[in-house]
Amino acid sequence: MIELIKKHKTMIIFIICFALMTFIFVPRQKEYYLQEEIDRFTENTYPYFAIAISVFLFLIIMIIGIVRKYKKTDFINLLVYTIFISFLMTFISKSLFLSVLLFINRQHHSSTEIAKYEVLSIDKKHYLLAYNIVDHRDYFDEKDYLKYFRNNDFFKLKKADTISIQTNKGIFGINYFNK
Repeated sequence: MIELIKKHKTMIIFIICFALMTFIFVPRQKEYYLQEEIDRFTENTYPYFAIAISVFLFLIIMIIGIVRKYKKTDFINLLVYTIFISFLMTFISKSLFLSVLLFINRQHHSSTEIAKYEVLSIDKKHYLLAYNIVDHRDYFDEKDYLKYFRNNDFFKLKKADTISIQTNKGIFGINYFNK
C-alpha cells in the first residue's frame, strides 16, 4: 500500500488539491457575485478565456515538440492529444476556471456603483423578485438578497420598494460586493 502511494504521490496530491479547490474555493467565490453577473460573465467572457488557455497550451506543446525534435507522426499525435485534453479540461473544469477568474476580478476595482432594484413580486414562501431600475434585464432574487444582506428578512419588503446594492467593478468589468 505504501509503495502504491509513493508511486502515485503526484497524482494523489493533484487529486487532493483539485478536490479542495472544487469543494472549498469554488463555492466561496460565488458568494461575492450576484447570479446575474456570474451568468453574464459565463456567457460572454468565459469562452474567450477557455480558447486562450487552450491556444496557450497548444503553443507550449508545439514549442516543446520543436525543441525536442519529435518525429512528424509523434508531433501530430502530441498536438491532437494536447488539443483534446486542453478543451476537455477547460470545459470539464469550467467552474474551477471560472472561480479563478472571479477571484482575479476581485483583486482590484476601478469604480464603485450603486444598483437600485425595484421589488416586482414577493410572497411569504421565500420568494423575492426585483429588477434593476436602469437595466430591466438584470434581476435580483432571494438568493442574491441572502448573499448581499446575509439575512432572510426580505419579508419586510413590499411591492415597489427599492433595494440598493453597492458593488465594485473588478478587473474584468464584473461587479462584485465586499463581504
